[in-house]
Amino acid sequence: MNCNHITNYIILHNKQRHFMQQLASFHRMICVISFYRLLWIE
Repeated sequence: MNCNHITNYIILHNKQRHFMQQLASFHRMICVISFYRLLWIE
């Protein structure tokens, strides 16, 4: 395992983590919108 491979892995891992954070915040936003929509109907 050379240094370049480790660096690429760290960069890829950071990008993936950033994507997961975006996905989590997007999912949370949809949950909040759905919750308010339920309150709005009732």
